[in-house]
Amino acid sequence: MELWFDDGRIEIYDVAYPLIKKHNLTGILALVVEWIGKTGYMDTTQINELIMDGWKIASHSMNHDDQTELDEFSVDDMFGSVWFFKELFGMMPVAYVFPYNKFTPELKQLAINIYGAVREVDVPHYHCDGWYWDKETVRIKNAQDPSRSKFELERLMKLLDGLRRR
Repeated sequence: MELWFDDGRIEIYDVAYPLIKKHNLTGILALVVEWIGKTGYMDTTQINELIMDGWKIASHSMNHDDQTELDEFSVDDMFGSVWFFKELFGMMPVAYVFPYNKFTPELKQLAINIYGAVREVDVPHYHCDGWYWDKETVRIKNAQDPSRSKFELERLMKLLDGLRRR
């Protein structure tokens, strides 16, 4: 089972990380390079802490722009984010995650050639932001109501506990 966390929002660090760690689990951060360290997003120190705790990173692009055409921009984005992740975190991302899950077969193949893997989300999912769990999404992004974010995560943890007991 893999837990995916898109975009690198600060709620992942503040809310999810402590609860995930309590259950001896890790996740994969699909990070947008230009959002790292911006208001509402994790900074490199926080991301490095998760990496040191066994988390992996994936590229969610340089700037989260739509990439539906194989052009110079898309190629630069894919190669550029590899370079940034190696520079910032000393590691190669484990996969590429297309913004908005939009891509062409050519772009998908290019991403596989560069990263080795692409994460696709092509099934209906539970509506809650950036947490992929067994092809379901639990969105933990609600700055107006942090208790709601914690409730969603605790619900996910109960589901995980139930699976681990089987």
